[in-house]
Amino acid sequence: MAFRVMGMLFVVSAIAGRPSVARVVPPPAGMQCAVLPQLFNGFLNGHYLHKSITDEIRAHTIEQLIKSMDPSKTMLLKSDVSQLRSQTGAIFAGLENGDCSLIEKAYATLSARAQENEDFVRKFVGKSYILDENAQVRLDADKREFPATFEERKSILKGLVHFQISNYLLTKMKLEDARNQLVHRYELITRRIRERQSGEALNTFADAFANALDPHSSYMSPETDEDFRISMQLSLDGIGAQLSSEDGFTVIEDTIPGGGAEKCGKLKPRDKIIAVAQDGQKPVPVIDMDLRDVVKMIRGKKGTRVTLTILRQAEKTETFDVAIIRDKIDMKDSAAKISYETRTIRGRQSRIGVIELPSFYGGPKGGRSCAADVKALLEE
Repeated sequence: MAFRVMGMLFVVSAIAGRPSVARVVPPPAGMQCAVLPQLFNGFLNGHYLHKSITDEIRAHTIEQLIKSMDPSKTMLLKSDVSQLRSQTGAIFAGLENGDCSLIEKAYATLSARAQENEDFVRKFVGKSYILDENAQVRLDADKREFPATFEERKSILKGLVHFQISNYLLTKMKLEDARNQLVHRYELITRRIRERQSGEALNTFADAFANALDPHSSYMSPETDEDFRISMQLSLDGIGAQLSSEDGFTVIEDTIPGGGAEKCGKLKPRDKIIAVAQDGQKPVPVIDMDLRDVVKMIRGKKGTRVTLTILRQAEKTETFDVAIIRDKIDMKDSAAKISYETRTIRGRQSRIGVIELPSFYGGPKGGRSCAADVKALLEE
């Protein structure tokens, strides 16, 4: 189902046995506060269960927003989080009047906290800094609370800084360079938050609302929608690896059969990409780099070479380079397929067809799609 509201294109598809999945593509100018209520109504009109905004949905939206703002729980204080939760009703009431000032205020607080962290890290890793190899830090943010005080937050940051510096040193980086790189990382965090335009903050809020409805609904900004369209195609130019972001690292989750990453025979799931080099150029460190930017560096034209510096942490920790030739990847294993089995049903042997659909896909109109492939297999 597709419909438009104030220039926005809504695409809602129902999947058998699962909640509906909504893709919402905003107008080129970006998100505007006045559009949010109509955007939310669009989600509700197409949703399989929720048809109105309840207090539960409002509260869940704020929780999703908090998680997206500070997933590592290293910036916001408990008091910041409590204040944002207490403003839930006021935030949604403001949206009806085109007032998103409370959302913008929350990001202003986040920006201030990021600046505080940057200032602390810059001072902590000064010339007198000594790496504490016995320092401990709980990386899983779900297993700890937001810090209650500035001192408690500093304690978390100290452990995190030792961990981050040690990761840099594993890449054979000198301590002085590692210190400078880490300060630069926190500068980037502050800059990204500070430069976040109002429309981007509202994109995050829109996605938080979609996630509050169910785990299978999401709001897509233009950049996210572009990535989604690429993932929906069964062929693309690249190395053939599924990547994720974890603790500042780009992690190889799996390799795609037939792709360069699989053909080289050197990469394994959970390997970490710590640098990327284009053919004939120097490696560019990608630790703490946004996953989308890393993917852009790895993608490229068929036949070109890219070299990945890999960090593998197993029984022993090692780093090594892997050169891969980019190629056209035909993701056949992601396409619908059929197999036949003989089963005993009610005392009789019957031959049945089993259709497997590993992923959803679809290209331009008239191109290959999972719907057309499944239809053909059913007819077969």
